[in-house]
Amino acid sequence: MMKKYLLKLFTVMMATTMGCGFVSCGDDDDDNGTPAPDVSDKDSSKSVKSVGDYVVFYKDNGLVDHVTDGDLRYDFSYNPNKMVQSYNGKEEVVITFSQNSLGFVTQVEVNRKNEEEGMTGSSTIDYDASGHLVSVKGLFTRNNKSRSEQSTETLTLAWQDDKLMSAVWETDGTDMGYTYHNLETYEYEYAKNLNDYYNKYRQYAPSLRGAYGDGIDEVLAIIKKFGNGPLYLPVSCTHTWNENGHKGSETESYSYGFNDDGSISYCSVNDHRYDYSY
Repeated sequence: MMKKYLLKLFTVMMATTMGCGFVSCGDDDDDNGTPAPDVSDKDSSKSVKSVGDYVVFYKDNGLVDHVTDGDLRYDFSYNPNKMVQSYNGKEEVVITFSQNSLGFVTQVEVNRKNEEEGMTGSSTIDYDASGHLVSVKGLFTRNNKSRSEQSTETLTLAWQDDKLMSAVWETDGTDMGYTYHNLETYEYEYAKNLNDYYNKYRQYAPSLRGAYGDGIDEVLAIIKKFGNGPLYLPVSCTHTWNENGHKGSETESYSYGFNDDGSISYCSVNDHRYDYSY
């Protein structure tokens, strides 16, 4: 089974990274370190402090300072915008990015180097008028002493009535002269009574991980750097893949809890529960 991320460079290629794209001209880039506008409902005055094992730490001005996930740490700095992933205190990945006036990531350059190999990549993201992530395009290269790999990856998300209906990943690449093509699809299902799964603040939930990704990608989705989440949350997903002719499928079911103010209190993916704190 394949597992994709917005930028495969640091996940499929031994780590994780983030995606982004052009949604506006350079004048809209927010590179001055000032807090981005609130893109949640206007009556929301709280920020997420944790989702599952992810713990978010904020600066006094409201900007994200860093996020931890066990031994992984993601540090943010501004002017210029940069995020550094480290493991057990050792720097692994350096990412520079631009964002639009809503604080959504719009362009990224990634770099990972160690004594054995170097990996570089860049991606672009597009959002729709509602602030939903709709497409990602990336180009990635990895080189070490014995191999060279290059790949392009595209992600397309389909939305309908503020619901995420599907996500389709396509990857084409060459690895040591070998050419491959991978296709992966996530199709989401919703309850008849949508109001039972009303996502008031358009938050990210782990039930959307197939579309958004894990690691750095999930960090950015949690802190709303990848646009607005859906207004309604899915109850199941069918995941199919064709990895260069090797096919498979699986299904997941989801459940949620909500606080009195409408914010998510937990999300369960099959039998695994992710609790939220504020």
